[in-house]
Amino acid sequence: MAVSIRLLGAWAADDWPDDEASTPAGRLFLAYALMHPARRHALAPLAAWLWPTESPCVASRPAVARWIQRCDGVLRIEDGTLIVERDAALDVDAWEFEALVAACDQHQHRDLARCPQCLARMRRALPLMRGEPLAGLAGIAAPAVLDWLQQWREATIAIWRRLARAAIQAAWHAGDAAWAEVLARQVLAHDPFDSIVHQVLLRIVGTRDPAAALRHARQYHAMRRRSGLPADLVLRELAGQVRAGTLAVPARHMLPRPMRRLIGRDAERERLSAWLSGSDARIVTIVGPGGAGKTSLAMVAAGELAWSFAHGAAFVPLPDVADVDALAYAIGRAIGHRFSGQTPPLQQIGGRLAACEWLLVLDNLEPHAELARAIAGLLEAAPRVQVLVTARQRMNLRQERVLELGGLSLEPPTAGTTSDAVTFFLTCLQATDPARDWLARDGAVIGRICEVVGGLPLAIELAAAQCRRMRPATLLRRVMTRIDTLATTSLAVPERHRRIEAIFAEVWQALGPTQHLVLMAMSAFHGAFDVPAVVATLAQSRPAHDARAVRATMASLIDRGMLQPAVAGDHTLHPLLRRSIHEHLMRDAARADELERGHCAWMCQRVQRAGLWVVNPATSAAAVQLGASFDDLAHAWRALLRRGAVDEITGLIAPLATVGVVLGWYAAIESLLGEALAVEPPLPANLRAGLLIGRGWMQWYRGEFVALHQSAQAALAAGLTDVNGLCMARVLLGVALFELGDALRAAEELDAAVDDAERAAAAPLILGEAYLWTGIVAQNIAPRDRVHHAFARSLALFRQVDDWRGIANALNGLAQLPWRYDTPVLPDEAAGSLRLFEEALQLARSLGTPRTVAVLLSNVSVVSIFVGRDADAALALIDEGLAIARSIVNLAVQLELLHTRAYGLIQLQRWDAARETLITALRQAVGDCNIPLRTVLEIIEGLGTLDARRGDHERAAAMLSVVLAHPQTSPFARARANALLVQLGMTAPEVLMDSDAALGAWCARLLAAP
Repeated sequence: MAVSIRLLGAWAADDWPDDEASTPAGRLFLAYALMHPARRHALAPLAAWLWPTESPCVASRPAVARWIQRCDGVLRIEDGTLIVERDAALDVDAWEFEALVAACDQHQHRDLARCPQCLARMRRALPLMRGEPLAGLAGIAAPAVLDWLQQWREATIAIWRRLARAAIQAAWHAGDAAWAEVLARQVLAHDPFDSIVHQVLLRIVGTRDPAAALRHARQYHAMRRRSGLPADLVLRELAGQVRAGTLAVPARHMLPRPMRRLIGRDAERERLSAWLSGSDARIVTIVGPGGAGKTSLAMVAAGELAWSFAHGAAFVPLPDVADVDALAYAIGRAIGHRFSGQTPPLQQIGGRLAACEWLLVLDNLEPHAELARAIAGLLEAAPRVQVLVTARQRMNLRQERVLELGGLSLEPPTAGTTSDAVTFFLTCLQATDPARDWLARDGAVIGRICEVVGGLPLAIELAAAQCRRMRPATLLRRVMTRIDTLATTSLAVPERHRRIEAIFAEVWQALGPTQHLVLMAMSAFHGAFDVPAVVATLAQSRPAHDARAVRATMASLIDRGMLQPAVAGDHTLHPLLRRSIHEHLMRDAARADELERGHCAWMCQRVQRAGLWVVNPATSAAAVQLGASFDDLAHAWRALLRRGAVDEITGLIAPLATVGVVLGWYAAIESLLGEALAVEPPLPANLRAGLLIGRGWMQWYRGEFVALHQSAQAALAAGLTDVNGLCMARVLLGVALFELGDALRAAEELDAAVDDAERAAAAPLILGEAYLWTGIVAQNIAPRDRVHHAFARSLALFRQVDDWRGIANALNGLAQLPWRYDTPVLPDEAAGSLRLFEEALQLARSLGTPRTVAVLLSNVSVVSIFVGRDADAALALIDEGLAIARSIVNLAVQLELLHTRAYGLIQLQRWDAARETLITALRQAVGDCNIPLRTVLEIIEGLGTLDARRGDHERAAAMLSVVLAHPQTSPFARARANALLVQLGMTAPEVLMDSDAALGAWCARLLAAP
């Protein structure tokens, strides 16, 4: 089926079947599918997303499948998902436009406006936009799809405008004023307030028809007044030149071409364009560290704007300019001025520029007061001149706008793409080995290198150059330890840019002692910091610094572009700059010791103020904030270990565990606690036991139950004397025994822990944990009223200390009670259980604790299916829980969720998918020493249930016989297996399943069977 579809304007389709499904909503459905051709869309959710129940277009939903079938060769359905046939005879203007734009962006040219190949592509791409994309289809679908439509339209128009501006500039260079005028009018149709395009259109029309140009200017100013915008002074001045007959055609710019294609600075280019298109920003300064790409950005931005200045743009290199005369001579050389007479050079330049309209690019300026005053005087003498400066600090002039330039973005703009930093790295690598697929082989390592160097373009370029002689993985290790790795001997690179180390050394020499000290204090931080943090770090140093002095020094560093303001009053140092300064600090051992002690004291104060002894919304938010400073927290922890600061280390154990629980960083916290346990000489007994208990809980969260058992035993053997610690160690041992399948011994340990805690009046949080786990273990072996008492007591204790994590777990235990005994679950009991599960899930979601959320998602979904709620929605909850369990690498929770998912698929009679899910779970569970046999047996019981539902009763009885024969089967699974056999009217065949080896051999045969 050959179909030609037009999306970049009002909908149009040639050879399209005209039937009842070709509605506006149907067209929008097709447009969404076409704009995501590589994505497989689940048909039912996509249709529900486009046509929700409350939508007037709900009648179109039954026609979706028929409509897709009529589009055979363009769209097809496979396994319930929608697939776009990209290789079909399908002509889509948006596809062609995207391909041409991508070809322009990927082409290795220095200047888009002067590239013949890309100019040809632009001539083909720009006419494809025939108006508002998908015009006339708004207001007919769900809000979500309308949001997508609006975002897609805005992104497409922005890309088209960028391309059109480059084409207008190319037309000027080629002398094709007619095409430039057509493009300018098309741009204004999409953005009627684009002042630069208005200015160039006025120049074009003004040289041919002055009256029409003046009418255009009056209409534009009237439109701005109606919109409440100030008058465009540049356009007003151009209109005056039209009246006087002095309007000049823009000259060709005198700018050098960039060495490389500019990557990842679209937002900065747009901002520079907006600032320099008006007369209020007479001077714009690009500030940033050496190697940030200030010069490249300035040259590209000036090249894009040169055609809007009557005399064009001029590039003025100022690497060694130190006085006013040198500045004047440099500008004179750039604009072709000949100096003569005794008049001061700067005054001559002011006279020359007085009647001109230039964009001057002053590159690599090191401003001081005299030069700043000279530039201000020059702008006053030449009112139509604008200046774009690249410097390492701002000049603080009136009408100055400052663009702070950091590293390239490290985040991919969309799924399936690379970040700007990685894209630039790959571009640089093309000179090294253009035939090699660097992204496929070393993409992850390249991304990590870009992170280590903070996305700094020069550092990326120097790192890519090293790939000629070493593998990226080797380069990453060296870059992480030695900053002098980032160097090159290539003559193609300017000498001052051949070593990153030399750039930072030059910056360091230009600073004073106070700035040195404050920078050293800031280099102690691995992440963001604020003024109080720096003041606290300096508290141990001599001389002391108060907040006012630190704030003033930090302001001066911001002016130099060395310090990046971040959100909420925080600041950051570029990672390479931080490492360079830290090397200076390490040369002064006494100073380094002072600042390290100050940094440790500050981090301990932050932790104490956070109150991370319980988990509730306030402490959860504080844990997230500490997580953002985790590198600093880890650094302070290691420093305290070196110093043997017992009290400080003791006070950090519980907060560290809370951070791990809230953020799911179990392995990272376990590693830190393990470092403390490896310290020589060993720490005191109570502290070692506390570290073992904290590490044990992290191991439980990870599902590492064998290691958990070892940690609990070691904690009890450490010689504990603290009552709370002793009680928690016994609870931990009980948890380990239960998870490893020994419920009776676990119950004994937990009963003893409860008795000891009650007698010693242990902390409510400790006692609540003991009661909670007593209930969890007892629900398999004790009467229901006793289990209910344990959960209710733990709930009261957790509420007493406002620990929401504990409250959610206690509610979860209470909600499970109706399902853990032989008696049938009544509808009212099921509904009440579901309410408790949902309340617990809401609490866990508000805290963000990932493991608790994953477990509760499983419980909510299985009860939802039981009470007859939407099974598809329940499966979506399970999939969400599975994603969480995989993110925290917890196999035990993954298996629980897979078991629940299989139960939901059985309810939906999706037999094959259910069996595949259970077999996957069994394959992962068998052979893992951390997975108790009761979990394996519950999976087998699920397989028996599946076979019974499918009608294979003999196979079901064989499965259930294994469950009933093994001594470690949980009472819950045993009761379900018995009930199912009674329902089938069958008796389980006798099997010998009295050992773990027998069960393992049986599972191996099952998994090997087809």
